Amino acid sequence: MTKLGEKLPHLEQDPAKIFTIFDQSGISIDLTLPGALSLSKGGNSQYTATLTLKNDTKFTVTSAQFKVTLNNVYDNNKSLLLANVGWKGSEVLPQAVQEMSFILDAAVLANGSGSCSPKVTGFSNVQWLATMNNGLGTENFTTSLTSVQLTSDPDTENGPTLVVL
Repeated sequence: MTKLGEKLPHLEQDPAKIFTIFDQSGISIDLTLPGALSLSKGGNSQYTATLTLKNDTKFTVTSAQFKVTLNNVYDNNKSLLLANVGWKGSEVLPQAVQEMSFILDAAVLANGSGSCSPKVTGFSNVQWLATMNNGLGTENFTTSLTSVQLTSDPDTENGPTLVVL
């Protein structure tokens, strides 16, 4: 128990949570962010996000490029803007941007996973800037997969069986 006048610790971010923002035909993209945030009016928070491409196909993914848009957060009634959200570098300038392109760092083997990096070096932080409104809302992500290149493993037996008599 705290004594009168003692400050309680302020938990700003919940532990990291994986959000699957793309999942199609055995390829998925996961974005790791805090499960929840608590901000004061006019406050801000920053978190270094990680993006991972999972390859649950029988092919090697040799390259991938995709865009992730971080939409602003509105209250559950969609009437009040609660926070502006964007991709931010580690420096004070430039300002955060809502859309960022990412590329796969290295080829991902069948049933493997690999890291992805922003095309603009260093812009791997997500920044939330709270407005002067209070409320509760959930963020929505928009993802577009620009291109994925797959190569087959020459040793993969994925064709018809041939019997010669």
